[in-house]
Amino acid sequence: MKSRERSVGKRGRTGLTVGIVIAVVSSVVGGLATAAPAATNLPTAPRSPAAGPTNGGALVRWVAPAQSGSSAISSYVVTPFLGNVAGRSRVFRSKATTQVFPGLKNGRTYSFRIAARSAAGTGPRSVATSAIIIGTPMAPTAVKARAGAASALLTWSAPARNNGAIVRGYVVTTISGNRAVKRQALGRAATLAVVNGLHNGVGYRFTLRAKNARGIGPASKRSNTIIPKPLTAAKPPAAGYFTQLPPGAALPSGATCAARVHQSSWEPRSDNDTANHTVPKQPVHLASTFPYTAAWQANDRPRITGNFTGTTDEIMQWAACKWGWSDNVVRAQAEIESHWYQSTRGDYEPRSNGHCVYDSTADPCPTSFGIIQVRWYFHPEVSNSAASNSSYPGIRTSTAFNLDLELAEMRGCYDGQSTYLGNTRGDLWGCLGVWFSGAWHSGGGDNYAAKVQQALAAKDWLTWPNQG
Repeated sequence: MKSRERSVGKRGRTGLTVGIVIAVVSSVVGGLATAAPAATNLPTAPRSPAAGPTNGGALVRWVAPAQSGSSAISSYVVTPFLGNVAGRSRVFRSKATTQVFPGLKNGRTYSFRIAARSAAGTGPRSVATSAIIIGTPMAPTAVKARAGAASALLTWSAPARNNGAIVRGYVVTTISGNRAVKRQALGRAATLAVVNGLHNGVGYRFTLRAKNARGIGPASKRSNTIIPKPLTAAKPPAAGYFTQLPPGAALPSGATCAARVHQSSWEPRSDNDTANHTVPKQPVHLASTFPYTAAWQANDRPRITGNFTGTTDEIMQWAACKWGWSDNVVRAQAEIESHWYQSTRGDYEPRSNGHCVYDSTADPCPTSFGIIQVRWYFHPEVSNSAASNSSYPGIRTSTAFNLDLELAEMRGCYDGQSTYLGNTRGDLWGCLGVWFSGAWHSGGGDNYAAKVQQALAAKDWLTWPNQG
């Protein structure tokens, strides 16, 4: 009996032990079975988080989680970090994956992590965004590169927002492969730069960051890839590069035309070098007192930037392309006006007229300047050359600005947008004559246009030697 009881007892203890083990295992397994669905009920972490500065805040973007769990995502929780210290989170009760996070301190550096929330709860946070400085400008846009000889010409659009402090310059990063090989700080707000010191035959891309008093903003998207190569000293072909676009034609942007310029080291006017590489402070603000329609004032006047550098001929190409003009007509007119010298001054007047702005000791003094001879008080019509909306001194110091302004007016005339000349639409030579005389088909203006036509036929510039 004792043996039987022990046996029973043994069996009972064994059975109890097994039962406990089974129960425990069952409980654990059951717990896992119920816990696993609870975990997968939650959304996974948002992906690809990024942030950009605003004035006193940040624009935070992300991609929705790969899995939303058992319920639809109803909101997102964004947490700011100063270094590794989390700040106060903000719940955005929306499915939108772009949000403005307000209430941050300008000049401080933040990163952000985002979590998705549904009826099942809040999921895990994303990885952190790159750190940004609040109040710095947004990223520049439309960055384009053009290859030169061991160099690149970059053009871009200014940030959409400077976030409360004006843009004072840019930082250019040169990338070869996926490695940054060069950084260049630009101490001016012009949206054009030349990057030198590159290797011919090597591919490069570029990013830009804008800077203001609060710091340097985020990087732009990468530019197109360019491969610098040695330039030839080829002169332009006799037929030129750009033909006259018809009245009312859509005009390409300055950046587009910068990429269309045919590069060459040919420079028959080395004296122009400084002016050829001078760009007015951007953006340019000119007075509206041009004799053109409201449409010209709204659409064409803001396009006058002078935002290009290069050789004298490259600048002529750029301006001609930008305004739908024949580059050979530009060359011919510049030959008549200045023989292609940007330092040319003309239309001398007695000092008593009050128009002396540069040669302060001269009497008479010049009132027209540059390669295409822009008269400062008519283009635009202003009484004070020191006014912020005058074309002076840009017409004297910058070859590109001088040509840009003149061709903007020529396009206005050619498109029939004059407010006082009558029907000028499509009359190329009549418009050129107006540049000289200010009147429509006057004797002096028609004689001037005839001289430009003679220069166009002769193309003397094709005989000029390279001084570069």
